[in-house]
Amino acid sequence: MNVTVNGEEYTFADRPSLLDVLERLDLEPRGIAIAVNDELVTSEEWPNYLVRNDDKLLIVTASQGG
Repeated sequence: MNVTVNGEEYTFADRPSLLDVLERLDLEPRGIAIAVNDELVTSEEWPNYLVRNDDKLLIVTASQGG
């Protein structure tokens, strides 16, 4: 299964949940927003939201600054 995350191609042998994708990319789920194919997915949905072949994920991490 091929998935694009922030413009980079990734291949997964299975159909991971969004939470699995974060874990596999070594990203802490706190302070993150995820859009799949330009649709925002709430963090409550991540454990049960299974990505599909050719999905495009945008993962944004909140940062502080000024």
